[in-house]
Amino acid sequence: MKYKKHLVTWDMGGGITHIGLVTDRMSSDSKRPLIVHNIGRGQVLEDCLFSFKITGHYRYK
Repeated sequence: MKYKKHLVTWDMGGGITHIGLVTDRMSSDSKRPLIVHNIGRGQVLEDCLFSFKITGHYRYK
């Protein structure tokens, strides 16, 4: 799995911010990149890009 060198941040509500890494893998319908993140269950790969309000999208070199 490769990372697309993008980070996404979300507002989870209640003043909680969350961060995920965008991957090169796509959702089952091929419309969204899958995200690697850890929200208390350990590292997971999920189709969750639009599950919460996006507050930032960053690209790094």
